[in-house]
Amino acid sequence: MTGTPIMIASGAPPGGRAPQDCPDAQAVGRAFAKCPDLAGITGGIVSVQRLPGLSNQVFRLTSERGVFVLRLPHAGRPALTDRWAELENLRLAAGIGLTPAPLFADPGRGLLLLPEVAGTPGRPEPAQLGEVLSRLHGARFQFANRRELAPWIARLRALVRARPDPEGLLKRLERLATRVEGKGAAGSSVFVPSHWDIIPGNCLLTPDGPVLIDWEYSAMGPPAWDLSYAVLELDYTAEEERTLLAAYRQTGGAPVGEADVQAMKAVCDVVSALWALGQADAMDPAAPLGRFALHRIERAERLF
Repeated sequence: MTGTPIMIASGAPPGGRAPQDCPDAQAVGRAFAKCPDLAGITGGIVSVQRLPGLSNQVFRLTSERGVFVLRLPHAGRPALTDRWAELENLRLAAGIGLTPAPLFADPGRGLLLLPEVAGTPGRPEPAQLGEVLSRLHGARFQFANRRELAPWIARLRALVRARPDPEGLLKRLERLATRVEGKGAAGSSVFVPSHWDIIPGNCLLTPDGPVLIDWEYSAMGPPAWDLSYAVLELDYTAEEERTLLAAYRQTGGAPVGEADVQAMKAVCDVVSALWALGQADAMDPAAPLGRFALHRIERAERLF
């Protein structure tokens, strides 16, 4: 197959440009040209819609054969994940009904095609999420990779340590990272299959309960990570946190104490802020990734 095997319907969207002339459609067209198998799955593309995403380019494709989601990496962003491990982990999670199975993947290019899930991104009911995380953490398989928190924090610190820091964000974050390491909160003796990125955008609310998407950072990890991260990023109240943990334990989740969950919260915010500053073009608290980092720095400072 030659050329770009993507057929964008004619007609201008709001704003006046024909879809085939839009940068998003062009990015999708380049991906289809490099991976002709995509067109064999989707058929002709009718429309392309950009979806939110901080570390990837994500597109909703309406086609002759249905609706799909295409994930492409952002050019120039640090490569922090193992795409081969991601694919294996995604298949394992799909096998127990926690996420849709991939239709096509090219880990070398960071390309992933999935069926669209009929759900709305949002904030799951704590009891439902507790049951989902219990199923994941209690699964009888091992994810393809393992993430120790102390080396992970060291790797993220190395990414940003030498960068200009006009606003002092990194200085504040370095102090927090040192305190996290000093308290030993980044250690764990129990590792379970973990999602690692429980945020509203990665929780699709469906009539059958929440479906988790975006397994890019999935790995074996301490069970307190997913629980603490979910409480922080989903902005659960203290009562909702208790409901989450109760449902998690009642349905057979991994052994994890209340103290472990509380101690992990500052670790979550330090890691999130380091990640964001490593992905950002500049340490600018007014830019999206800078705002993301600043919020988590401030929250970690309050937690300490």
